[in-house]
Amino acid sequence: MKNSIHPFVRTSVAFAFAAIALFATPSTRAAAPVVLQFTTAAASITGNIFTLNNPHLNAKPTLKLIVTQALVAPGAVFNPHPIGIYYNTATKVWEIFNEDIAAMPVGAIFNVLIPTTVARVNAGATNSFTNQTFFALRKHDSSALLLQTHIFDPFPHVATGALNGVFQLSPVGLFFNPVVTTAPIPASSGCWEVFNENLTPARAVSYNIADVTKAGTTAAPLSFIFTTTAANVSGDSAAISNTLTNSEPNAILFANHISTAAGAVFDKPYAVGYSSPTWYIVTEDLSTMPVGLSFVVTVYPAVTP
Repeated sequence: MKNSIHPFVRTSVAFAFAAIALFATPSTRAAAPVVLQFTTAAASITGNIFTLNNPHLNAKPTLKLIVTQALVAPGAVFNPHPIGIYYNTATKVWEIFNEDIAAMPVGAIFNVLIPTTVARVNAGATNSFTNQTFFALRKHDSSALLLQTHIFDPFPHVATGALNGVFQLSPVGLFFNPVVTTAPIPASSGCWEVFNENLTPARAVSYNIADVTKAGTTAAPLSFIFTTTAANVSGDSAAISNTLTNSEPNAILFANHISTAAGAVFDKPYAVGYSSPTWYIVTEDLSTMPVGLSFVVTVYPAVTP
């Protein structure tokens, strides 16, 4: 957010498909979501990697995490890079890393979610084309509310059999493919997809896809669609006005860009940011926030004890 408007100060890091499962692993469901927040420190950073140390996460390699960058004024630390997650089998801890190998800054904040309903989606030759990878979770449900995070997950390389994770250098969005009722009906008909926002070809990578359509633990939903407009955009940020977020500095937000029309992309790392009394969606590189973008926003009242 531009300093003249908001007190955020930037203080700043071969496409080959594997023969892996189509669409997604069966979704898993936890008893309740776990919501965490981490701030990078010099002792927990190695190059582009930030090590997470928390009993909810440690020695739990099967977790499917969702991560969103956060900015909290004053003195917010920007990290204008695509991020991913990785489970370090040697140290038995989870890590957040900058996909482009840029150095991880001290003081950056990350919100981490263990969702109640989540699936692992593997991009492969049968479910990917151009810059898109489609999956079966919430098929035929265009109103679903989903979040995604790339996981650096080793899988057998189709040619060599070697285990190699793949970096995802593009910001990633979500898009719903309309249902096709006339032949020939493509396999992607009525499916959600993850897509590379920079329009580069899809890569043989893995994603965690969380279904937050009914994320609320009570009758009140915790997720909604937020759209940027001329009225709520100022410079590099868009102000969210919602009863779940207004004057809620301790809220923990997760956000994901969704494309509402074919070809609508947002090729920028972004974060959620708070400057009293408002939460914002913010471009991490301080570029102008476009009007007409839509985001799924999920709000939890506080961090899990």
